[in-house]
Amino acid sequence: MLALLLAAVSSVFLVEDETGTNGGGGPKLSGNQALLSGKVVDAQTKKPLPGARLLIDQEGGRLSVVADGKGTFQQVINASRPIGFTADAPGHQGTAGFGKLCPGERRQLDLELPPAGNRSAPPAPLVLKGDC
Repeated sequence: MLALLLAAVSSVFLVEDETGTNGGGGPKLSGNQALLSGKVVDAQTKKPLPGARLLIDQEGGRLSVVADGKGTFQQVINASRPIGFTADAPGHQGTAGFGKLCPGERRQLDLELPPAGNRSAPPAPLVLKGDC
């Protein structure tokens, strides 16, 4: 049975599968690779945000991932280094985070972005914890 940890942070949330398997979907991973995937939605309407952008920074470069028509994304990353990331979408407040994934891990990162006119405090940074 998969244990899920739901960490609520303002109007942004992160769902982590503690086993790192997330059902085994997605591309085959090898070596130091990990898979970061998820969905970006509007925090008020819960509707997907197609075209939302996730920038993933690692030592040695930056990856840019764009959510598809359903607001979903996935990206294979090098799990041997920590990552920093930002997510944004037109008309919405962005969010940011940092952390580490383990080799072979499949991490689900679901994000809710508040509308730009929302006067709430900006979301706290998300922390991805990799217990390798």
